[in-house]
Amino acid sequence: ATPGILHVRGYVAPPGNEKGPAVCHLSIAFDQPDVSSIAGLTVYVPAIYAQATARLHVQHVRIVRAWDGIDIRGNTGGTVIQNVEMSAFNKGIDIDGALDSIYIDTFHAWPFGCTFNQQTALLASTTTYPIHCARVDDLKIANSLFLTGYKVRFYTSGNGPCWVTMSHCTLHTGCGYSQE
Repeated sequence: ATPGILHVRGYVAPPGNEKGPAVCHLSIAFDQPDVSSIAGLTVYVPAIYAQATARLHVQHVRIVRAWDGIDIRGNTGGTVIQNVEMSAFNKGIDIDGALDSIYIDTFHAWPFGCTFNQQTALLASTTTYPIHCARVDDLKIANSLFLTGYKVRFYTSGNGPCWVTMSHCTLHTGCGYSQE
């Protein structure tokens, strides 16, 4: 079984080339039942699975009704996520283990493509995290909107804590953040 709808693998760049793989101009949509409870939804693999893939670029991507959006656990330092729109019922972007900076710019966590019942499930959830982040040496989040989910979560895992800077972001009153 595949670990993600789109499985991105790292590669060894030639000397002098610091670019990694890119996922651009793409839309991924999942079918979900029209229910008003998180418990009634289908659990899928992540839309983009890129564990241990350094310098990944995800740009101009829309992910709709995912269980998990982007899984970038492991050493994914240098990753750039830009202009991404997402509705995810569990974890939007999952980060743990990055040994370099990760940049998230113009990320919109909003109920894209959701029915009224699915929006109810998403907005009432206490287990949905648009960003779920542990160890990262330098996470920069800018120009982003967090309307869905319980909270943006920063925590310390067995890999260590996260260092985060957020600027020009909007957190809807139903979606706060926690630092644990």
